[in-house]
Amino acid sequence: MLREIAITDQLDWLSNVPYTPGQPHWLPQGFEAYLKILFPIGIDHRILLEKYSFKSSSIAEMNAHAAFYRKYDLGGPTTTDDQLTHITYHALAQNWGIPYTSSFTPADISTHFGGWPPNLRESKQLNEVFVQLLIQAIGPAAPAYFSGSVDNGDYHWVNGFPTDWLEIGTVADLAHLYQRDRQFPGYIFDPSHAWCLIHMEFAEYVVLGCPLSLAATVATHSMLETIRLT
Repeated sequence: MLREIAITDQLDWLSNVPYTPGQPHWLPQGFEAYLKILFPIGIDHRILLEKYSFKSSSIAEMNAHAAFYRKYDLGGPTTTDDQLTHITYHALAQNWGIPYTSSFTPADISTHFGGWPPNLRESKQLNEVFVQLLIQAIGPAAPAYFSGSVDNGDYHWVNGFPTDWLEIGTVADLAHLYQRDRQFPGYIFDPSHAWCLIHMEFAEYVVLGCPLSLAATVATHSMLETIRLT
């Protein structure tokens, strides 16, 4: 059962990670494999980018944006996931001629267009499936620590103050934590340090350090879009 515990030395092995130039993550060194796992994205095929201008420097252009969003009911309280179809970032990058390398992140799409395409958005349903697939890939019964911090923006409020936190349970508890906090913990890791997953604040992906066998299992799931870092 998931329970909160006091922070003593459980996180020391994470906080003493030396910075390595060119290393695209802040995980401890020594894992056999490092995977970037991108959060899922949905595409609304009704929306044609040819009819959308990313320019928003004038009042007329901003008004055109607002009209476009009203037309497709985007960003409002009645917006639903009904029109969304899962698509991989790899497919989007190929379609738009965006390099898909180990350094790829969804921010590259914004850079390419000069703004985020209105036909792409996150989906609560896709995210929930993603969490469940990740749990199954790692192993729902595996013991795990979950932690968040003020520095990473995933803190908890305690007596009116933002506070670092640490909880222990099993990997299956990630589903409850994600529902409760609406985001990934900063770190999820095996008590014996066999694997570790990190989510940096605002990142649209997580990075997993793990044995080769676990990396292979994660990579077999079509909706867990992975990019091998090492």
